[in-house]
Amino acid sequence: MNDVVAIDVLQTAMILEQTGKQFYLKAAQTTEDVTGKEMFAVLANDESSHFELIKRQYQDLVGGKSWLKIIGSIPGLADLPDKLFPPEKQVPNQIINKSSNAEDALLFGINIEIRSYDLYRKSALESDDPVAKEFFEYLASQESYHYDVLMIRYDFQYGPLAWYP
Repeated sequence: MNDVVAIDVLQTAMILEQTGKQFYLKAAQTTEDVTGKEMFAVLANDESSHFELIKRQYQDLVGGKSWLKIIGSIPGLADLPDKLFPPEKQVPNQIINKSSNAEDALLFGINIEIRSYDLYRKSALESDDPVAKEFFEYLASQESYHYDVLMIRYDFQYGPLAWYP
């Protein structure tokens, strides 16, 4: 992956991170569940941090500088699965609106994380620069973690073993 392609990827990544942040902030404000509010607020903060990291890398590449070395990241694409969501399942790609419920919100968040993960994983695979590869692997691992958080919450509330009043 050359720097021109990387700059395009980073622009897309900034849009995804901003979309995620805005969605999670809105979800934190509108959900009535206290635990859900906290979860969405933390996810919004994480997306904001990712955005700032990506923005800095974007500015560096545009300015002719090299890739940022992320301190404390552990490279290892081998640990990242090809896909986060089982292929037999469909994740809604809908827009959350006034008639949406908490389940819709979780599924929409899951979809955002899958899209981000797929972009970062693909970019890591296509990167020739080891520092760029590590940068994208780090972001993919972050999105994978967000996916896990949302899926655990989804399974707890709506999965086959969920407790209903």
